[in-house]
Amino acid sequence: MARVAIDCSPAGPAPKKRGSQMPEEALVSDAKPAISTHGLFVILAATAVALLGTPLASPAMPEIARVFAENAQQEPFAVAILNAISILPGDPSVIFLVKFILLSIPALFIILGAPLVGWMSDNIGRKGLLNASLLVFGISGASGYFADSFFFIFVGRAVLGLSIAGIKTATVAMVGDYYEGAERNKIIGWQGSAMKIGGVIFMLLGGFLANFNWQAPFLGYMLAFVILPSGFIALSESLPAARPSQLADGGLNFPAIPFWPATYVFVSAFLASGLFFITPVQLPFYLRNAFSATPFEMGAAIALGNTVGALSSLVYHKFKTRMNFVAIYAVIFLSMALG
Repeated sequence: MARVAIDCSPAGPAPKKRGSQMPEEALVSDAKPAISTHGLFVILAATAVALLGTPLASPAMPEIARVFAENAQQEPFAVAILNAISILPGDPSVIFLVKFILLSIPALFIILGAPLVGWMSDNIGRKGLLNASLLVFGISGASGYFADSFFFIFVGRAVLGLSIAGIKTATVAMVGDYYEGAERNKIIGWQGSAMKIGGVIFMLLGGFLANFNWQAPFLGYMLAFVILPSGFIALSESLPAARPSQLADGGLNFPAIPFWPATYVFVSAFLASGLFFITPVQLPFYLRNAFSATPFEMGAAIALGNTVGALSSLVYHKFKTRMNFVAIYAVIFLSMALG
């Protein structure tokens, strides 16, 4: 039976034990598969579309709150939610309900769906997960156009959150599949830039469409259907099946995940995401009350931050060559605090 060759020189290292660290000498293959420029475009475009989940409908939130004010007092589902959150500080209102359903529910179902889509990514493959998620994203996002109750919006946003989890998981995993080292850092920067550029475009698009009526921005979610054909064409059978590294004797081996560094990353990402979303959640209501801003002006104000973020992401790999992750986090949080 064929075995994988290991280093047998006199000075060669002793074989490592299975379980805690990845034994490089026992891996079947470490070769990175190739991906076309078209395939990279699909990854970046899908990354950008995933950001649609929150900002596209953000400029329409004040008008949605006005239109659904009566529903909040009569619809059993809305009344039940308001009663459930009445224990929180402040006075629960239709504005809070709109923010909760439009913004918090997708985020909640991204969290709930992440373990499932992670399993699907490893067992079904990145291509199938990404294409299915794009299809569900377009349908569930556009469903808000036909909403006539808070419950209808709730269901659509919940399914939207699951699809976003699939898109984000698949696209991030693909970068790990296809790239490594300095090139991977560069592509990660491009992904960040794609998200910010998408945020700029979608905020302006959402603000523009919201000038017509509160329903129109939800049609923007159908942009996912534009990417879907490329997902089938560019991400062909060359897309690797995501499996744990396999040992020569057929067993599976997982690298150890250091607890405290991982905790630091998760907590930092949690704080960064929470602070970031303060802007699209609160700014539309503030601008409307303080300056009687139009929906397009609300979208433009939020898009400004994403524009700067897109430019910063393009040069992320240059920062990474000069700074470690802790220093980069320090710069990020300092910039957010000052902003």
